[in-house]
Order: sequence, then structure tokens, then C-alpha cells
Amino acid sequence: MLRGRDPELVKHWIPLGHYGEVPDYASVVSFLASEEARFVTGHTVPVDGGTLAASGWYSRVDGKGWTNMPDQP
Repeated sequence: MLRGRDPELVKHWIPLGHYGEVPDYASVVSFLASEEARFVTGHTVPVDGGTLAASGWYSRVDGKGWTNMPDQP
């Protein structure tokens, strides 16, 4: 349980379906430190599996639309 919430619901809370792990963050850091990112300046890069893009809306457990209550079915 995650502070009293069912961990099986994570796939509905985060659009990509899981919390980020070290490799998820490391890949972004590696890219930003590389020559390929030489023209990237002054930006915040969210590495959150799409959570910010979803703006607090979550897919419903029953698959019928969206909710802003992630622990509701």
C-alpha cells in the first residue's frame, strides 16, 4: 500500500503506468549532458511519466473516462 492506497491503481494515476525508476531519470540527465542537447536552454523537463500533462486527471479503473479522484473506481 502507498499511504493507504492500492498500488495496483498506480497504472491509472500515472499515464505511463508506473513510478519512475533510476534509469528513467538517468536517461534524461544523460541526454541533457550530451552534445545532442547543445541547443536546449532554459527549460524545465518534467520526467514524470506524463503526470503533469494529465493535469491531475486519471483514467478510471473501469476504463470509462477520467476522474480527478485517483483512488475511486
